[in-house]
Amino acid sequence: MFDWDLRDTSSVRIRPLGVGLLVKGNVAVREVVFEATWKGIRYEYPNLAVFEFDDDGKIRAYRSYYDKLGIDQRIANQYPGVQGRLFRLMVNYLVAQGEKGLLKPGEARR
Repeated sequence: MFDWDLRDTSSVRIRPLGVGLLVKGNVAVREVVFEATWKGIRYEYPNLAVFEFDDDGKIRAYRSYYDKLGIDQRIANQYPGVQGRLFRLMVNYLVAQGEKGLLKPGEARR
């Protein structure tokens, strides 16, 4: 975990998802859901992690894939007050800009 992640989300729980753990040669892939709380707001998000090991079994490389903007959107949707409204406007604008060109004409956003 990264320091900022642990500092901001001290109550993280991890549960298996989808493929769980796959291993082939010196590479392992783990799919999980992180459940966390930030400033009293509970949220969860899927995560895919790739571990590469050297011949001694030590981790040589680690990559973690998750949708940071999606996490922000989940939190913003629950954030109270004027700050929450501004947070939602900002995050939803960024999401909409990112989705431009991804949706077919007439297709609805999730």
